Amino acid sequence: IGDKYEKRHILIGDENALSPEFEEALVGMSAGEERKVRFAYREDLPNEQLAGQTAHFAVAAHEVRERTLPELDDEFAKDLGEQFQTLDDLRQHLSEQIQQRWEYMAQQRLRSELINQLILKNDFELPDSMVDNYLDSLEREQADHDHDHDHDHSHSDEERAQATRQLKSYLLLESVRQQAGVEVTDEEFAQFAAARAGIQPTDLQNAEGLRREVEALEGIDLLIAKADIKEEKV
Repeated sequence: IGDKYEKRHILIGDENALSPEFEEALVGMSAGEERKVRFAYREDLPNEQLAGQTAHFAVAAHEVRERTLPELDDEFAKDLGEQFQTLDDLRQHLSEQIQQRWEYMAQQRLRSELINQLILKNDFELPDSMVDNYLDSLEREQADHDHDHDHDHSHSDEERAQATRQLKSYLLLESVRQQAGVEVTDEEFAQFAAARAGIQPTDLQNAEGLRREVEALEGIDLLIAKADIKEEKV
């Protein structure tokens, strides 16, 4: 008497298994074999009602399969794309991707922290109407892309706080950019739009919003160029 599970696929060695004891009890089973299993669920299981509890199951194996992993060789690399002729080519590609990802994440963290400091040291109040108009414009943009979007005029405190931060950061960064006399050229905007959206800026429904994003990035880059940044190894 209790829960019944049918046609469940169980991978021995899965790090997300409900219980190592349960897996160990299944090792060596053959198709058609039945076993009674007693085990304790993992203590760190997200389901608090099951975590650490002892369970009893009658298990029937309908089929047993063995996972065969391919050899890590040049042929394996070639199967992943024409650009890979050897396993070393694949390893270099993966290494470059990981490096680029870490550099991107570090750049994003740096930009976010600079914006936080910029707002902290130059804080100012925004009219409620400006925040409301900004949130309404975001909803209209969402509705243009998602026709099933439910347009709701009420905004949560979290949404208003996020919108306020975005507006303040844009206004402050725009001030930095204008004071430095830096202009975003059409060529720079076209390159950014193509890289970001994969289409021509003339085809964008929200070209103005994307241009504001480019201008904000120009402002951030100006701050980064002037900031005293110390790199720390972690």
